[in-house]
Amino acid sequence: MNKICIVVLLIAFSKLSNSQSSLELNAGNKRIAAYVKGFRYIDKSKRWSIYSNNRVAANYETGKPGFFSTNILAYHFRNGIGIGAILMAGNNKLRPATGFQYQKTIRSFYLYFLSTYELNKFTRQENYLTLVYKHKLSKKVKLVFHYENYICFLKWGYDQSFQRIRSGLEIKKTQVGFISETSQTGKTHKTSLINLGFFIKQTF
Repeated sequence: MNKICIVVLLIAFSKLSNSQSSLELNAGNKRIAAYVKGFRYIDKSKRWSIYSNNRVAANYETGKPGFFSTNILAYHFRNGIGIGAILMAGNNKLRPATGFQYQKTIRSFYLYFLSTYELNKFTRQENYLTLVYKHKLSKKVKLVFHYENYICFLKWGYDQSFQRIRSGLEIKKTQVGFISETSQTGKTHKTSLINLGFFIKQTF
């Protein structure tokens, strides 16, 4: 299974050559993480795209790194709505899914929503929401606010959720600032993580 995961991820990355990509490093009081992301339209009409999000994180208490990757082949309609085929990899497992997405840019605001459905014996349904706001302070400097929310339902019941906030400055293609991460698990929504720290992100 590990070999299959490696082959799939290499194919995804090969399609992302000359794409818009970024590298982000986080360091908090509970864990450290690195994100490598890439996005590219693969046709001239900009209807088809490939997106890859790869994360490596390690908690200080356990010291064991964890890897997770999400790769999306999407078709975009004119009104911001899209559909996609999704392949997620992590913990030596591949998880194929289908999804519905919506994205919209209004001046300084960007909205992205993705809902995925993994129809297996567990019936996993996941939702991702991203909000980005950028305010221009000068020709080269912008104020950046980035909010992410994730919620997962398993067997048609609540399973876990995660929130991530980044706030800082963008200077040309580099972002620096503060980060806040929280997560909840179980039917009681018990808080399992509160991670506060710093981040730096470089776009290529």
